[in-house]
Amino acid sequence: MKQSADQTSKNERSICFPHDKAVPDETREQAEAALRTGEEHFRELAETIEDVFWVTNPSKSRMFYVSPAYERIWGRSCRSLYDQPDSWLDAVHPEDRERVRCAAMSQSEGSYDEAYRIIRPDMQIRWIRDKAFPVRNVFGQVERVVGIARDITEYLQMTEQLRHSQKMEAIGQLAGGVAHDFNNILAAIILQAELTVTAENFPQEAQDGLRQISLAAERAANLVRQLLLFSRKQMMQARNLDLNEVVSNLAKMVQCVVSENVKLQLHLHPSPLITRADPVMLDQVLINLAVNARDAMPGGGPLLIQTDERIVDDSHAHLHPEAAPGRYVCLSVSDTGTGIPMDILPRI
Repeated sequence: MKQSADQTSKNERSICFPHDKAVPDETREQAEAALRTGEEHFRELAETIEDVFWVTNPSKSRMFYVSPAYERIWGRSCRSLYDQPDSWLDAVHPEDRERVRCAAMSQSEGSYDEAYRIIRPDMQIRWIRDKAFPVRNVFGQVERVVGIARDITEYLQMTEQLRHSQKMEAIGQLAGGVAHDFNNILAAIILQAELTVTAENFPQEAQDGLRQISLAAERAANLVRQLLLFSRKQMMQARNLDLNEVVSNLAKMVQCVVSENVKLQLHLHPSPLITRADPVMLDQVLINLAVNARDAMPGGGPLLIQTDERIVDDSHAHLHPEAAPGRYVCLSVSDTGTGIPMDILPRI
């Protein structure tokens, strides 16, 4: 039976969906411009900072981004890290590698903060502080891992220098205290020896012995002065002296410091070389150079100490701005040892 028009309209069911309006071109262009600006700001920041900024997936199988500082610190190209995301781990020092690998694999569980060493292609060892944080989605799942790696080599070196400076300051204070007490004892010995040697009818042999005691005490007093200088509790005491005399008087002590197979040779200027200096500090310089020569010649050899007179003229002073024209005394110490290794020489 044929349905009427009213029946048809009652039986029909329709589902209507909202109609999305097209986004205006102007709004889309603004969004794209804002996105480009944000990307440029991010790139400027990542490429300007000295630290390495990196982004990976949780499994570390894909490197989304690494900043150019990676090439400066690791000495390897960013492209190599994109191609092989775990290649950064190959540069980690063998003693630190397993610890760092385990920490890296646990990034999906939480943040980590590790310090480790890397070996650059030029064989330099650098210390790295690496901090990483997981980025989670709304469901709490880790989608990415971001991190910052910083070269802390200079910081650690400065920290060690500060620690060493504090230790040396403490030693200096201790040395200064001991030196003052010891100096009082030596003063009594020297005074008593000088008084006794002037006594009448005192045997000549005993007088000679007392003079030796007095000389030994004087040398000990010089050592005390070195301790006081080391502790910065006494200023240098410069006076006029003959450089030839200083070297001659110290020659016997120098020979005792070096080994028997090191032969000390003195080549002294024929005339007195008068200069103004602290004799104790001069002795210390010569002893230190003699010890260095001994260590550089384990098989023995000649140790030559020379004194000479130099005249610096205007042409020489022009080539050496720290020098002024005039007469100078010259002290040189030379040996046939190994010398400073070439890899260390540039750091002197």
